[in-house]
Amino acid sequence: MHEKSAVGLLLALLVASAGAQSSVTLFGQEYTVQRFHYFSNVSWDWNGQDVPLHSVEGVVWLGNDRLLLSTEEADQNGLLPLVPENAVVEVRLPRDPNTGLVTGLFFERLVLTQDETFFFLGGWGLNPSGITINSSASGLAAGGNLVVADTESDDGTFSSLRGYDLASGQQFAWPPGSNCLSINNGKFCEMSLEPHNPDVEDVVYVAQTDRFYTIADNIYRVVTFTTDGTYLPAESFDVPLFGFGETKGIAFVPNNGKFPTAISDGIGAFLISQDDVGPAIQARTISGQLLAFEPLTTNGLPSRPPKLDVPDGGLLQIEALTVDPATGRIFLINQGQDDLLGDYLWVLTPVTPAVCPGDTDCDGDVDFDDIDPFIALIGCPGGAGCDGPCAWQSADVDQDGDVDFDDIDPFVTVLGSVCP
Repeated sequence: MHEKSAVGLLLALLVASAGAQSSVTLFGQEYTVQRFHYFSNVSWDWNGQDVPLHSVEGVVWLGNDRLLLSTEEADQNGLLPLVPENAVVEVRLPRDPNTGLVTGLFFERLVLTQDETFFFLGGWGLNPSGITINSSASGLAAGGNLVVADTESDDGTFSSLRGYDLASGQQFAWPPGSNCLSINNGKFCEMSLEPHNPDVEDVVYVAQTDRFYTIADNIYRVVTFTTDGTYLPAESFDVPLFGFGETKGIAFVPNNGKFPTAISDGIGAFLISQDDVGPAIQARTISGQLLAFEPLTTNGLPSRPPKLDVPDGGLLQIEALTVDPATGRIFLINQGQDDLLGDYLWVLTPVTPAVCPGDTDCDGDVDFDDIDPFIALIGCPGGAGCDGPCAWQSADVDQDGDVDFDDIDPFVTVLGSVCP
């Protein structure tokens, strides 16, 4: 078989397997797993040349079934040497209205694209290892615009934070007084992450604290900055590793009842991914204390079977991750390799446990022990008390979408019954 036709067959098989479903349990929560091959599904035109998305390193949830994805490895692959391949792109993942599962992965638009340029020649190319959105009303890229963590490159460019208009791609200046460096003959003021977080891997903006948090893969630290560019050493912390791996991605999980209890804390918590040497996800509080650790191989060793399948023989290396706060979904990015293996996006959708009407203490039957929990759930789904050990839907005995006084008579009717 010719090499070209073999590659075509491989891509056809990968496209056919896109969206393949399985399940995995992380942090005590069962998830339906869907896998999409972004190299096959996402591409854009550049002067008549089709440019596929490869080696994704950054991801952030936009809402409205959309993600931003970024890559800073593609130009090093040499796949299309005359085309800028480092990019930030917007993709769409529509959902089935009945199941809530994703029905496909589609290219929406190109936000930024540029290859790295040589710093000693005055260039400052694009190496977007991590991305986030500043939803605040002040600071760099305020008002829902794009902040890029630009990694240290082989040409000597420093790791930096920079901002862009999400709609136009125009670069923003840092506010006056920020800890930044003037480069490109004073055209831009880049906030250097040296020496705080050299070789930065990712960045996340947390609205609850109005801070940027950056993570690196060499000193294993989360380093904190204000949105106006002030380094905050007192709010930074180390990230001790468990077993193997390097820290790669960081996401913020709000404590809103949509995520497992094991990774819920205070205003929220961080999810931090580790790479292929020991693929795993850590959960840490906003100040750095460990909440939970989840290896992504069967026993945490690199040689063991992965919990997430990479069907083309590539490595499992979770480079980045983000969450959808409204649904509790988790999105995991596999970086991919120079041989074009492993370019995958996983969508993890929480599996809602089966509910037995009236069994509000989840012991398998409806008896007098369920009365007090039933009363406590009246008024749900609103309120903190609805996030209990048993789903509030167990008290929605008339199944009309809430728990109110209309559920009392149906509850009395099912007293003494056994759950199927």
